[in-house]
Amino acid sequence: MNEMQKHEDDSARDDFERQLSEALRHVDAPQGFAVRTMRRCEEAAPPPKRAARATWLPWFPAQAWATAVLVLVIVLLIGATAVYQTQVRRERARVARLQTQFDAAMQVTSRALDHTRAQLSRRGVLIQE
Repeated sequence: MNEMQKHEDDSARDDFERQLSEALRHVDAPQGFAVRTMRRCEEAAPPPKRAARATWLPWFPAQAWATAVLVLVIVLLIGATAVYQTQVRRERARVARLQTQFDAAMQVTSRALDHTRAQLSRRGVLIQE
């Protein structure tokens, strides 16, 4: 880069910085600007609206919606509790069946052991318990 081109780049940069600082300088608002702006905002603002109701069921009051939701939640809780209780009853019945099967298996095993001991003792083999 030669000296001439470097000087032009510096000059262009200085010119840009001067324009930028001029464009960004602080300017005070005109007298009464805030008052006029606030007045326009008040004039342009729509009047406050009443609480919106469901337009597809205007005869159904808001308290009824809350009551309906509460009843729905209660019904769902009762249903979930019923399903849970059914599962608990089924699990208890399964455990009872397994316990019965285990007890039967233990009785069969006990009888088989007693029979084996009896045969061994008849042949003269003594088993110490």
